[in-house]
Amino acid sequence: MNTPPSAFLKYCGYIYSDNLKFLVVLFSTILSYPCLTQSSNISCKDLPINYGIYTKNQDLKLQDSIFSKLIASDLNRAIIYTKKKLDSLEHTDDKKQLSLAYYNMGLAVYETKDKDKALGYHQKSLELAEKANLYRTAADNLMSIANYYRYVEKDSTLTVDYLKRSAELCKTVDYHWGAGRSYAKLASFYTRYNDAQILNEYLELAAAEYLKLETGKNTIAHYYCEVGTKIWAKNPKYSVELFIKASKYANPPFLKINFAKVYSYIGDNNKALSLLKEALIAFRNSENRKRMEGITLANLAEVYLEIGDFASAEKTCAAGITLLENLGTSDQKALPALYKIKGILLKME
Repeated sequence: MNTPPSAFLKYCGYIYSDNLKFLVVLFSTILSYPCLTQSSNISCKDLPINYGIYTKNQDLKLQDSIFSKLIASDLNRAIIYTKKKLDSLEHTDDKKQLSLAYYNMGLAVYETKDKDKALGYHQKSLELAEKANLYRTAADNLMSIANYYRYVEKDSTLTVDYLKRSAELCKTVDYHWGAGRSYAKLASFYTRYNDAQILNEYLELAAAEYLKLETGKNTIAHYYCEVGTKIWAKNPKYSVELFIKASKYANPPFLKINFAKVYSYIGDNNKALSLLKEALIAFRNSENRKRMEGITLANLAEVYLEIGDFASAEKTCAAGITLLENLGTSDQKALPALYKIKGILLKME
């Protein structure tokens, strides 16, 4: 029988929801059913970042394809390529190509230490997109501007305003990926308030949009895990519930990272190591950006440190730092944790 007794599991989840160990067992039970674990990966091609993927304009599709590959592997080349593209368009009135080029430059510059310039590029792109009726490019810029106000300016009001504007525009033009991402980012933003009702509301809105896409289930799982990870320190029980919800849509490698954290939390470090090693192999064999491989290595190093395997912790930590140190800032999220572990190891020498 491949279908899990979902009604029974849901019932048990309500009764034992205060028991974190029970939720871990429940999660393991869910993962044992093939119907819930058919998808194993999410790659950068599952996460379209701009207009080119949605247009029949071959010039835009080519620009989008080249930039997407470069920013995933070589930030400096991505910036050089986009700068040359902007220079070549300087004396033209091609609003579509200019809008996409400014958008891409905003994305690339945001990955550097010079983040302030990214806002200007996105504002230029947004203005051109609106004039050329490129609604999806406009929505993508609204999301990027929201990201700037969230992480650079720390302006909560403008962050929420731009994300809501993006969601409304996306729904108007049936841009399901954009609407889903806007709602998911709103959920991510509201983790600071530890309000499960608001988080569930935005995650469900995101899921409704992503389910309209062929690869949407993987992306839904991604955002349930992202929100669960962000709220872990405040509410680990609710985090586990979100991880379980993610597993009902897909079982990608990053879900293993999240449950490795849970197993380590309840004292089962052997299971945590096993899950992290599985995730590391999957990420190294996929088209994912190096960000997730780095996060996996940081978690591995932390578990090795916890169990007293300092040699493995040092080796894993060094591998993570080498992998991430020359990447863009968005791909370096694991670096602080890696340097922290390295500092602890140095003090122990």
